[in-house]
Amino acid sequence: MTPDEISFELLKTHLIRWTGLAYYETRDDDLAGIIGRRLDALGISGYQVYLDLLREESARGVAERDALLAHLTIGETYFFRDGGQFEALSSLVLPGLLFKKRSERRLRIWSAGCATGTEPYSVAILIARALAHEGEGWDIRIWGTDINQMFLDQAIAGRFTAWDLRATPPEVRQNCFRETAQHWEICPAYTKWTVFDQHNLIKDRFPHDEFDLILCRNVAIYFSEACLGELVGKFSASLKDGGWLLTGHSELWGNTHASLRQVNANGATLYRKAATAAPAAPARANTPQPSPGLVEMRKAADRGDWARAACCGGALVDKERLNPLGYFYYALVMQQLGVNAEAERLLRQAIFLDARFVLAHYHLGLALRESPRQARQSFETTRMLLSIMGDQDTFAEADGMTAAQLGEAVQIQLQALLNVHGAEV
Repeated sequence: MTPDEISFELLKTHLIRWTGLAYYETRDDDLAGIIGRRLDALGISGYQVYLDLLREESARGVAERDALLAHLTIGETYFFRDGGQFEALSSLVLPGLLFKKRSERRLRIWSAGCATGTEPYSVAILIARALAHEGEGWDIRIWGTDINQMFLDQAIAGRFTAWDLRATPPEVRQNCFRETAQHWEICPAYTKWTVFDQHNLIKDRFPHDEFDLILCRNVAIYFSEACLGELVGKFSASLKDGGWLLTGHSELWGNTHASLRQVNANGATLYRKAATAAPAAPARANTPQPSPGLVEMRKAADRGDWARAACCGGALVDKERLNPLGYFYYALVMQQLGVNAEAERLLRQAIFLDARFVLAHYHLGLALRESPRQARQSFETTRMLLSIMGDQDTFAEADGMTAAQLGEAVQIQLQALLNVHGAEV
């Protein structure tokens, strides 16, 4: 090897150790092109001189490291990138977390490799809209980190192009952003929870037992398989019990951690951390002690006195407005009486109060069978919630039906929708 080739190899080794970007291990031409442009911009020659500059702790060395990183990492991102994953976030992960944390009202989220901030801001929009009817009082922090300081500066500014919003629903664009002559600025209501910091996933410390949700998407392509395995272990340690890790499709290459359980949700792959001290409570497998009004309504229904059951149900939801069980059982009575519109309303109210109420989602699907696409969505949500339960977990609301049995019923309903409505589903 020539002295110049040796210097290049030393520079490449330093960069990969410093950043973890094993992506450039076999891309000498790409790396040489990037470094060559930096040498031209600085007016210096020689890889060794440039390596010495990168090692400097002076302001000049720090500035050049930031400038180089701006070229080594790809900032291609946009709001609500990958609709399937954001659907899983909005219908499964975030409702479950908000319900779980409703007493302490504290939520911690980490967007690792957040680039220009579109991902943490997308999550902030989902949370704000989910909490629209709950008022203030939540302590929420969304930590966006990236190795690229130039990306972070744009994230902090909160200004984006129309291209960055290309997958954003028009209604969200109009209500959550302010259009200027050259940019779309995200509204302050969606920036108040976000904090952005420079963070090197290879070199810097990871918080321990801190986060309810970690997103690290479209970042793993840069790292070696061994490095990725270490990162997954660190992410797991940073998650609270029952917390979620969301990565890009097939990014983990099988490098899952013993504490992480894979959950497939409507085409998206997520990972949930199991409890270490005690098993996490299954989603709605057990119910609280029923109130006297609920017991009276069920007794009337059991003896076929549907008029009395309906009367008890109306009185119950008027008295216990925050009890999802009351709305659920009252909805079943309305279904029995053929008042499907009211049954649908009551089931939606039960789900609003408890987004993980599996049987409410299932019965909403039954109530919506004349609207096949909506019915399918409810059944798919039911299936997602069942995926984080054990097969033998039971539902007191369904006389001990197991999760496996409900899963079979969901599959039957989905197949029936497909048989009847075909392409409409």
